[in-house]
Amino acid sequence: MLPPAFVHGDNAGMDDTGGTAGGSAGVTAGGESAAGPGLAAALLPRIPEMAAETVARLTADIPAYRLLPDSVLGGDLVANTEAVLKLFFTTVAEGRAPTEAELAAPVAWGAERARDGVPLEAVLRV
Repeated sequence: MLPPAFVHGDNAGMDDTGGTAGGSAGVTAGGESAAGPGLAAALLPRIPEMAAETVARLTADIPAYRLLPDSVLGGDLVANTEAVLKLFFTTVAEGRAPTEAELAAPVAWGAERARDGVPLEAVLRV
């Protein structure tokens, strides 16, 4: 799920490949966006804002998340979302896949949500 700020207009003028709307500027011969790493790096400073918006959207769109205590929603879930966004944008900016070690924490957080009673289907939607 992309953060609402990204989905709802902060990428105005760009098509879904990362190029400009109506053209192929910034797209390599292989169809990859040359702007991807630069865009990802530019979004790193906005991670706290995007994480807060993402958690707000989760609680609005996924009923199971509304059952979590405020301490989880405003604390762990926001911090975990920030970490996942940072990992995503960092690996895109660096043009690499995340390592198994980097994925260990998000996997553990999913298990924690399961212990909190959030159904697996809801965890996987995030």
